[in-house]
Amino acid sequence: MKKPYFVLLVLSLTLFAFGFIPSLILNISTYYHNINKNNDFISKGGFNSIPLTLILPNNLKVIFLMLAGAIIFGLSTFINLIYNGFSFGLLVSDAYNSGMPIKLILALTVPHGIFEIPAMLISAVAGFKIPYEVTLYLLDKKKNHLQKKILKSF
Repeated sequence: MKKPYFVLLVLSLTLFAFGFIPSLILNISTYYHNINKNNDFISKGGFNSIPLTLILPNNLKVIFLMLAGAIIFGLSTFINLIYNGFSFGLLVSDAYNSGMPIKLILALTVPHGIFEIPAMLISAVAGFKIPYEVTLYLLDKKKNHLQKKILKSF
């Protein structure tokens, strides 16, 4: 993997984790301070309550918003990574707070997330690619502006 792509992938993963980890920790710690919370995650269907007809359009929307970051200097990509990490952290912590075993949470999220999260990160790298190249050009670290080759790789 070329270095710029690796840097952008690490940035994307860091932003996702920046949303995921605090939401996971805060929601679990909030649960322990509020034991009387309704634990009906499983009774409402939990992970199985979302039909595929809603998942696919939502994932496509996320990917297009990530790619839109190329046009608006990475802003939508930045916001989307943090938001999706935060949402995923809340989902996992709500499942855990409802009494679902960690093994079951992993069994339900890993098969789905093994495709969805890397796809989201790859689209985030693409969304950061053009702003990254423009930034290098503006900082005089690159002699040429956006070339056809860069646009093709995008």
